[in-house]
Amino acid sequence: KKILNKYFIIRISWLYSHYSSNFVTKVIRNLNSNKNMNIVNDQFGLPTSADDLAKVVFKIVNSLYKRKKKYGVYHYSNFAQKPISWFQFAIEIHKINSLYRKSASNIRNINSSNYNSIANRPKNSSLNIDKICNTFNVKKRNWKIQLKKTISKIYKDNI
Repeated sequence: KKILNKYFIIRISWLYSHYSSNFVTKVIRNLNSNKNMNIVNDQFGLPTSADDLAKVVFKIVNSLYKRKKKYGVYHYSNFAQKPISWFQFAIEIHKINSLYRKSASNIRNINSSNYNSIANRPKNSSLNIDKICNTFNVKKRNWKIQLKKTISKIYKDNI
């Protein structure tokens, strides 16, 4: 921002995909190994599907060709009426995952003060996505629906 006049910065939260290592794939690995998990219940935000983020970036790049250059800082995540906790996210992953594979894992909620982490995390990392939706005609996508699609891809690809 200090060097360039023309830039796009897209801030995201809780990014996940069916590839690689992220919260969703780690929870599924633990569920499928019947490992118990302690997940924080006092940090809130909204998950972001990498597939959806790619579509948003495509819309922004496409806008450049239409000479609608609206540079700036934008926020993007999937949508919910209110932010969710990491614990709620893990419970939804477990619920959807159980459609594909049963698990004996227990997911316990804990306060972040009881979770040993090097990184200091904010209590609320949810983002207002109205600007990016209005500027680039981006549809708000429900986080639960997008999570179902991602978990389906995980089992389809056998990752």
